[in-house]
Amino acid sequence: AGLTFTQIGDAITPLELGSRLGFKIGNLMIDQNSNTGDPARNNDIVYQTYASGSVQDAINPNPTDFHIVWMAVSLDGGKTFTDHQVYNDPIDTHGYAHNFTNVSVDRAGNVYSFFSDDHYVYFKYSTNHGQTWQPGGSDPTVPPIRISRTPALTGIFPWSTAGDAGKVDLVYYGADYYGPEHPDNYPTSANWNVYFAQNLNVLGAPSSWTQVQASPINHHGAVCEGGVGCTGNRDLYDDFGVAARPTTGLASIIYSDDQSDQFKTPCTPNNSATCDHTSIATQLTGPGIVGGGTGGGGGGGACREADGGGDMHSAKSGTAHSSFDADGCKDGDTNQVQASDPGAGEDFKSTQVQSVAFDDVAHSITIFGTGLSNGKAVNFQMVAVDHGALPGTVFLALDDGYTLSGTLINGSVTLN
Repeated sequence: AGLTFTQIGDAITPLELGSRLGFKIGNLMIDQNSNTGDPARNNDIVYQTYASGSVQDAINPNPTDFHIVWMAVSLDGGKTFTDHQVYNDPIDTHGYAHNFTNVSVDRAGNVYSFFSDDHYVYFKYSTNHGQTWQPGGSDPTVPPIRISRTPALTGIFPWSTAGDAGKVDLVYYGADYYGPEHPDNYPTSANWNVYFAQNLNVLGAPSSWTQVQASPINHHGAVCEGGVGCTGNRDLYDDFGVAARPTTGLASIIYSDDQSDQFKTPCTPNNSATCDHTSIATQLTGPGIVGGGTGGGGGGGACREADGGGDMHSAKSGTAHSSFDADGCKDGDTNQVQASDPGAGEDFKSTQVQSVAFDDVAHSITIFGTGLSNGKAVNFQMVAVDHGALPGTVFLALDDGYTLSGTLINGSVTLN
């Protein structure tokens, strides 16, 4: 197998003249569940993503960029393709060929398109094999949904993997710096980390992405995206990706790192090829994108006891109070998370619990969802640990920067 190959189709069709004049491809994805009835797999659905300009751009005397994101779709195993616009940005100086456009497909055949404008990471999704894309439907000029956010002021190099229907993981390099220049020219004060974003209900809540930092600082300063043509720092190369275990749905991330603190063999200096190496980050807790449940207390279908709360030391001064109830399947109550921290000026209450995951080894529960922080919409993550006869511990993080963490002074955490 693999000894000979033949080209049987052209993903960027001659009909799309604007694309043929200039383009930059992303990854290719085959829908593994699209043609399981055929042992020869002759008609698998194949997706190829890329970015391009238009014919008008080619004759425009002013500078333009690859402002159109495309999805080439084959319904016959790659023999023929039809190209569909995912997003056509009306501002032709915006560009989305920034290493790289990315596509993934979940087990139900839903398709996800991710791309970066060199500052933020965006996405659209399709439920009809790439024919039309949401948001927007038949109008590709409708803006996409932005995923990356503070503290990832800049997000580049998106890469994704999808699991069960509507469940998607996404990784990208994020910097704590934002400027008008491209990352190729970022100052040395810009600190880069790996960020992990997840949405467990894209089809029902496409904007509800959680975002966590998945690595220590892995690079400082400029990031060249010109491949072998780079004249600046290319330590991050193009080596980046995420995959999920097919049984648990938990993620593993592979990324480049040029910092000596993450290198087992001492190296100097940082931010150089001398220290450049490959690192791996593996998800240990939190929900996966395969199996389990979205919503509360499911734990893969079983109805389980999960509630707790009590007083704890404030994030700043005095005493705070936190509580959670994630066993609505048992007591009929609405799953919810709350926190009151007068010393830090924080009053938080969840509006929707989107996922609950139990870790029976750590005796913990991880809850993701959306809520209101002093009336402002936020995403949240809560992790609570049941220590048996000892007081429980609680960690709460909001994506506006507020965190509350510690051992309960009174009260309890009960997980059964």
